[in-house]
Amino acid sequence: MRKLSAVSLALIVAGGAASGAAAQDGYLLAAGGASRLTDSGGSSFSGGTWQGRGSFQTTLDGMWKFQGDAVLTFQDLNELDSNERLDTVDLAAHVYYHFPSNALFGVIGQHSGDLLGRAPYWSDLTVQWYGGVEGLAYWNNFSLYGQLAVTTATDGGDTSNGGAATLRARYFVNPNLFVEAKAGVERLTFESESVDSTLLGAAIEYQCATLPMSVFARYTHVTQTYSYYSRRDNADRILVGAKWNFGGKSLWERETMGAALDPFELTHVVVRDPN
Repeated sequence: MRKLSAVSLALIVAGGAASGAAAQDGYLLAAGGASRLTDSGGSSFSGGTWQGRGSFQTTLDGMWKFQGDAVLTFQDLNELDSNERLDTVDLAAHVYYHFPSNALFGVIGQHSGDLLGRAPYWSDLTVQWYGGVEGLAYWNNFSLYGQLAVTTATDGGDTSNGGAATLRARYFVNPNLFVEAKAGVERLTFESESVDSTLLGAAIEYQCATLPMSVFARYTHVTQTYSYYSRRDNADRILVGAKWNFGGKSLWERETMGAALDPFELTHVVVRDPN
């Protein structure tokens, strides 16, 4: 029932991106690519990856804004001779104040987890919650976006607590073309054990000047270190896709006035504990 409720909420948020965002700002995204996961023992898991996302932003009151995101990620992973799937959902809500000068600051809440019980038997996938603060500043052709949150993850009857942070920088070559660099860290602890994750990523996006569409490519690398296994796992993912944009803004205008915020993404990049 909880998983079905999460799917229903994802559809509501994505639907809002298609309807309410037309009057405000937002986009629908579809992408495909490949993922590869390698553990410290040399075993690897690889396969296709597909992702859909709906994001929309609206004004609450004056300079107070709201953004909602729903991200559905589907991964086919091949373990030995069997095909496995890892499907995840990320739902995020942002409430923030947009300062008249060149910055915004607010809070983020997020739910992440398995979608419809499709995690493979060997995955230690968790249901995870985030709550924290975030801010974005922009000047000239550059923007800097940061997030800091506490997080709680549940796996069966065990609960782990920790924190997460991300930093994203974008340089706009022109109002409809940017390059991006991103970094993130996360730590989860349970009793005396811990899982440390780091994320590094790069992206490029271009929007047609005459059409409400943009194309993008994104690479993400995640490393997870487990204190209780004395091991390190790596995940690499490449996605190429397109966005259908609402609101009639250039990419720079979206960055400074529209749906420019992101969910935490560690949970839908990496498989926890493939062994």
